Amino acid sequence: MGGGYLVSGEPGGPVLDLIPDDEGMYVREAATAVAREHYFGCGRSALRCVRLAVAAAECPSVTRILDFPCGHGRVLRTLAAAYPQAELHVSDLLTAGVDFCVQNLRAVPIPTHVDPARIRLQGPYDVIWVGSLFTHLDAPKWRAFFELFHSSLRVGGVCVFTTHGRRAAEMIRTQETSYGLADPASLLPGFGSAGFAYRSYSPADPGYGISLSSASWVLNELGRLAGARVVL
Repeated sequence: MGGGYLVSGEPGGPVLDLIPDDEGMYVREAATAVAREHYFGCGRSALRCVRLAVAAAECPSVTRILDFPCGHGRVLRTLAAAYPQAELHVSDLLTAGVDFCVQNLRAVPIPTHVDPARIRLQGPYDVIWVGSLFTHLDAPKWRAFFELFHSSLRVGGVCVFTTHGRRAAEMIRTQETSYGLADPASLLPGFGSAGFAYRSYSPADPGYGISLSSASWVLNELGRLAGARVVL
């Protein structure tokens, strides 16, 4: 859909406006204006988080960025506009998304795997953006990916990642969303008592589903990483 560039003042440069037909993050059921505002708004929101983290960590420069998982560059296109001199690396099990980012956003592809121990990133990175990864994984995978990303950061670099916390739990509780689960309410007791809960989408693929994680649980997990610090 569309083509060319969308000029936006917030990133500081033109943002790629091309949305391929197989972009699953574009909400085609909504009106075009609403869908576009949501799609590009996600990139602007991510950029604000990255800029805050970079400032809080006093990261001296942003010269190399990893987007993992990158999808079709919903966030990467905004990061590319904000940091035009940075080298961009992308990784995703969705190969069509990786190909799109390589062809349209000057990105370098990094092979990935469902097992974090088998992933070889090409750091060190100043910024690692992790959108909608931990939200789909059980606790052991969290720990493995935390270690992978931490070991791939430059000194002073930042990893910015998204989680499902109290707001997501409330959306399940009020039946605002099911997050694609057959029984989303089954997450709530564990989240309330332990601060973490996970359910897979399907018994056939137990490694991929939805997780809920409290801020205290996440901070405790990050505390396992020697030399890491939480800046935001």
